[in-house]
Parts: sequence; structure tokens; C-alpha cells
Amino acid sequence: MKIITLTDLRKDLFKIIMAKKEYHHLKELEYLEKTGTLNTIMKRINNSTDDDFVEL
Repeated sequence: MKIITLTDLRKDLFKIIMAKKEYHHLKELEYLEKTGTLNTIMKRINNSTDDDFVEL
């Protein structure tokens, strides 16, 4: 039986958190793709110029 150290626990929790973030990111992209929003955003980015961006 392996003894779980605090460091190993932290590493495992970090991996889980990062995997969950990646999963949510992929689901968001999938939603944007399904609704057509992603295509609209990509078209606007590709057709934009430096003048379209305003410094805040």
C-alpha cells in the first residue's frame, strides 16, 4: 500500500483542477461552435485592423 504524502496529494489535486479547467474550456468552444458564435468571432478577428482595437 502506497503512503500518500502531502506533496503527492497537492500534485494530484493540481492535475484534477487543470483537467477540469481544460474540460470547461473545450465545452465552451464546443458551444460557441454549435451556435455559430465562434465563426462570427473568427471572421471579425480576421477582418479587423489595428484601428478596430481601442486601448483602455
